Amino acid sequence: MDNKSINSDQKHILYVEDHYDSQMLIRSMLQGQYQVSCVKTTAEADEILESHSIDMVLMDLSLEGDEDGLMMVRRLRSLPKYNSIPIIAITAHAYPADRQQALDAGCDAFVTKPVNRVFLMESIEKLFSI
Repeated sequence: MDNKSINSDQKHILYVEDHYDSQMLIRSMLQGQYQVSCVKTTAEADEILESHSIDMVLMDLSLEGDEDGLMMVRRLRSLPKYNSIPIIAITAHAYPADRQQALDAGCDAFVTKPVNRVFLMESIEKLFSI
């Protein structure tokens, strides 16, 4: 896990992504406006969710390991503690069926890679304003 010190004035976003370069790209896009914690596995994500106040989750859907991003989204949505936290899917899978699958799993928004910074920021701000 790669975390910076937490600024309590900023919303805290958890980014679950197994590729370091993608983590660093999203961190640089959000830097200054949001506190971002990056983890590469769903197990690490569970640890952060239990130990920190998280305002939003950005979820890569194609995680390696026992649980992929869609599985984790479904699990989080089944738990009262996390069923209302905004979740944005971030994925290279850009077909309409992939988008629908992510929304059906419980994601609130869908962003494709390569990530457009303006679109990502608009998606985040829209969900935070609800």
